[in-house]
Amino acid sequence: MSRSLPLAARVTAALLAMAGCTHAQDARDAAPPGSAVHTQYVVNDEWAAAQTALAEAHERLLATLDGNADRPSRLARAVRWQQERWFAYREADCTLIGMLSGAGGDWPAVHGMTCQLEHARQRIDALDASSSCLSALPPGGPMFKRRACLGGLVDEDDQGH
Repeated sequence: MSRSLPLAARVTAALLAMAGCTHAQDARDAAPPGSAVHTQYVVNDEWAAAQTALAEAHERLLATLDGNADRPSRLARAVRWQQERWFAYREADCTLIGMLSGAGGDWPAVHGMTCQLEHARQRIDALDASSSCLSALPPGGPMFKRRACLGGLVDEDDQGH
């Protein structure tokens, strides 16, 4: 006895999924330009692209920093851990920014998402700058120079200890 769904059930599920996509596109098209809903759709598209670019920039940095995904160095593990915590910071910071906007309706969510997008762009720039800096160093170069390349990933005020 097969555990897969019967053909009729699979066809029905596919049609419902397509109808959901059509409905979502209809809702998107119905949102007037300049409205919070329309702006949210636009920002969401940009945010999705930025998320992909952010993940790629982070992986490039880790590869440049370490080159050994199976046995990452302590420095690479610290960069990965910091990236995970950066996501939580960004979420909290931008949620608050959206709420502090004082806007009504869906606008706080739009402001929050725009904030997340800007944070992502800044983070991509910092990750790419760190990767470029590391790539310019000679192989086996001094550790203090490798660490200096990562300075843009942390708050400057915190670097003085």
